Amino acid sequence: MKILSLQMENFKNIKNSKIDFKNNLSGIYGPNGTGKTAVIEAIDVIRLYFNSLKSKEQSEELKNKIAKLINIDSNTMFLEIIFTNEDFQYKLKLGFQKDRLNSENIYVTNEEFLYREIVKKSVFKNIVTIDNSVETIIPQINFKGKFNAKNNKEIEEILKSKEISLKSLYFEFDKLNSLFSLVYEQIKKVEKEKLNSEINLFMTHWEKIKTTIMTMFVVTLKEQALYNLEILLPLKAHTENAHGTLPINFGKNRGNIYEEKIVQDLEKVIEQIGDIFSVIIPDSKLILEKKDDRIENESKKIAVSLYVEKNGNKICVENESTGIIKLISLLSALVYYVQDERAIVLIDELDIHIFEYLLAIMLEKLSKYAKGQLIFTAHNLLPLEKLNRNSIIISTIEKERTAYVYFKGTSGTTNLRQKYLRSQTLWSESNISPLLLNEYALELYLRKLVK
Repeated sequence: MKILSLQMENFKNIKNSKIDFKNNLSGIYGPNGTGKTAVIEAIDVIRLYFNSLKSKEQSEELKNKIAKLINIDSNTMFLEIIFTNEDFQYKLKLGFQKDRLNSENIYVTNEEFLYREIVKKSVFKNIVTIDNSVETIIPQINFKGKFNAKNNKEIEEILKSKEISLKSLYFEFDKLNSLFSLVYEQIKKVEKEKLNSEINLFMTHWEKIKTTIMTMFVVTLKEQALYNLEILLPLKAHTENAHGTLPINFGKNRGNIYEEKIVQDLEKVIEQIGDIFSVIIPDSKLILEKKDDRIENESKKIAVSLYVEKNGNKICVENESTGIIKLISLLSALVYYVQDERAIVLIDELDIHIFEYLLAIMLEKLSKYAKGQLIFTAHNLLPLEKLNRNSIIISTIEKERTAYVYFKGTSGTTNLRQKYLRSQTLWSESNISPLLLNEYALELYLRKLVK
């Protein structure tokens, strides 16, 4: 499954913009304030919202995040994402609104789930929608775009057999938990023969979307700040038994004591990324060292430390450069991107702390062999010389509107970096605005500073 496109309305400073992804690797470049990070944040909101395993704290964090992301001149925000695989395209629509009585209170106005077969002239068909607009007293579940009392009654009966009321699902929905996900989780174990065709259609296709969303990796700037501040190393992990983030603490007074199963997962991750780490950082080796073990609450706990070995000397990972720490944090996600066709990995400001030439070569080689999808934002232009035109998306301002565009009139031999630089100096690209910088005003200001 891949992300085909994303549309944002009233998201941060974006009024209404769409971005299309053409390749298994997409790098978003552009001046500050042109909506690069917004793409990562919007997909992260979708990922968090449709995650059915959110804790109470995560739901509250999501609510606060959305309250800040809604455009300051609006009370509503809409997101639309299209996923694609070999057989179908899936469209998810999601709407949020601030309560006019309390702007900190956020509620969902609608969820929509549509699909279409990948054949010529196929159009999107509605599978199910949730209508929670001002006009509705309670959220309304509509299959195939129409309200059907029989479908809702069938869902109520299934919930009733589990001693769960539909009202309790609405209560969770009010806490920014997807009603699609809530309904799916409660009826997924019911035999298909006992469900009607419309509910079965939803269950069959939502399983694919749920798996895609649950296995995405999104690396935000907030997460990267954890090792910049020497708090912890959020190690991305994808193994047979683990998918997510394993935190490794920094500081001598913060022990890394884990349950035996987690240590086993850590060992597998270090084994998984060890070879590629030694290739990227020559004459270096990653070592996970077990210190001691103990029994706590009838559970075995093991203390571990992570080192980088160079020329026979062990260096505690927290004493390594920020660039090496970042690579260690990301390598498992990048291996996942290369190996697994289901992988979707998003990284904000991938180029920070990574040597530009190393990054350019890595991206060139990764995109050549990868089965999954990688979307990243960056400021460093050197990788443009190594990537093809369908991997480069430029964020720009077009008639006071954020636009995400591809280069025009390029061939396989075009130096995209030079083409971009020319667009900034000569305004040679009709769809790419020059850098939003008044050079004369800057120079005038600097002259005043040195007087």
